[in-house]
Amino acid sequence: MIGNPERQLRCLKSVMRPIVRFALGRSQTYQDFCLIAKELFFELAQEEVRKSGKKLSRSALSLVTGLNRAEIQKLSKGDHEVQSKFSVLVKVIGQWEQDPEFLTSKKEPRILSVGNDESEFAKLVGKVTTHVKAPAVLKQLERISAVEATPRGLRLVSSIKGSTVNPEEAYEILGNDIQSLLRNTDENVLRPSSPPQLHLRTEYDNVRTDKLREIRAWLITEGKRFHRKAREYLSSHDLDVIPENDLKKKVAGGGKVSVTLFSMTEENSPTANVQQEAS
Repeated sequence: MIGNPERQLRCLKSVMRPIVRFALGRSQTYQDFCLIAKELFFELAQEEVRKSGKKLSRSALSLVTGLNRAEIQKLSKGDHEVQSKFSVLVKVIGQWEQDPEFLTSKKEPRILSVGNDESEFAKLVGKVTTHVKAPAVLKQLERISAVEATPRGLRLVSSIKGSTVNPEEAYEILGNDIQSLLRNTDENVLRPSSPPQLHLRTEYDNVRTDKLREIRAWLITEGKRFHRKAREYLSSHDLDVIPENDLKKKVAGGGKVSVTLFSMTEENSPTANVQQEAS
């Protein structure tokens, strides 16, 4: 455990600080924050109660969240389930980029037939999800300019970038990153293992400002190179990508690996210092 209740509250405050700063920067008030927090406590508590195998009742939700039964009843009348459509697009593109069935001899994404349920694109989508149909996925990929139609079929133009035109999608990615980072830190602090979860930070705070654009471009180039290498390595162990005849024995799947890279360059830094941190 982290420790006594006071320490736990201090840890919670550290996690919430950038979230409150985010809200203040967008003129969102304490009342806005409380409204969203209440909805999220209700939404996520339902997930936790279901995972525990307990009966999903108002009493159970009230106990877990601290909300009274009247508030639970009011929240129950709304639909607070969040469906992630953008994550499906990420998975479809990742499958297209890594699955040998959809690659050329040069290991580049092939142009896929499209137009009916038997098309190669429909087969690609079917490998990722059975809940969203291929036409709906195609529409969204076209909206973010990730694909283009050619006389021979559908061509992948580019991978989904870390930021998107739709701010809700961009912040959905951020939310997923925050959740992964919190779980990373929890495991390293509360359930340390060997090797630990990767958590590295490098910071220089007296860098020449005339070099910041050059540094940002370098970080993007090197970050893309690392992610390409990571995708190639991880896909070689993913059962959705590995051909079944390549497996010498039946193995269990379901393991999840996520890797996020980001950088932040700023012009003003109060002190000159060099530090590297790792946990």
